[in-house]
Parts: sequence; C-alpha cells; structure tokens
Amino acid sequence: IASLGSQLGYSDGPFTDSGPVPPVADTATTYTVTLVAGAGVNDMAGTVVTTSLPQYMSWLEKTEGDGQVEYNPVSKQIRWNAGEVLAGQNKTMKFQVSLLPSTTQVGKTALVIGSQELRATDSFTGVSLRTSIDALSNELSTELGFVKDNGEIQSR
Repeated sequence: IASLGSQLGYSDGPFTDSGPVPPVADTATTYTVTLVAGAGVNDMAGTVVTTSLPQYMSWLEKTEGDGQVEYNPVSKQIRWNAGEVLAGQNKTMKFQVSLLPSTTQVGKTALVIGSQELRATDSFTGVSLRTSIDALSNELSTELGFVKDNGEIQSR
C-alpha cells in the first residue's frame, strides 16, 4: 500500500519564506510545501506524484529532496518523479510557492496546491498503486506556533 502526505510550512526547511502571515491582499507571501511518498511492505517503482497550482499561486523554481520535479507553466501542473521507494521507507520533496491573494479573497483561506495523486508500481506483485489526498490550504499548523486562522486573507 502506498501512502502520500503533504504539509505546508513557512521558513520550514531549506528555504526562507517571506511575506505576511496571515496573508494580506495584493501582497505576496511565500510558503514551503512538503510532499511525502511512502511505500508499504513492498518496494515501489516508477513513483510519480502530480498536483497543480491555482491561478493566483506562483512557482518559484526552488526544490529540494529526493528525485526530480517538473513544472509546466502553462497547465501549472507539478510532477514529482520520486522513482523507487523502498519498502517501509519514505521519499520527500520540498518546494517553494508564492501566494498573491486578491481583494476578492479577503476573509477566506486560499488553496496552495490542488489535490495530489500518487501512482507507482508494486515491485513485487507488479500491481499498479494509486492514492490521492485533498488540496492543501494556506492554513499553517497551530502546532508550529502559528495562530488559529492564520490562513485567512486580510485586507490591506
């Protein structure tokens, strides 16, 4: 069984993020997204995770982790080629994105990336593996010390 996880961070890891938290309309805030692909009892081969950015999000071409990331600026699709993931292990990819909220988003949270899908092949059985998780919003975890509703966009 394959697993997939995602988390939003702010200056969490290799990149320095900037901009206001909570975000402010017409002001850019950068975030670091972490994706984690995990293998169950068998190795996984050809592991690929796909997701996409909403129109108001920008790709900053900063990535760090296992495998390679391809970004299509036209479709705004992100494709992470994680490759082989050994049984019971995880591979991780971090990338930086920028949110530029508009005044029409004031009072709401924003999606940072769309739903994410993992596809791989079980190296032992040859069975295709697939799992997906929901879109990730710009609400940072209060466990990281951020205030509740820190994703709610404020007016200028």
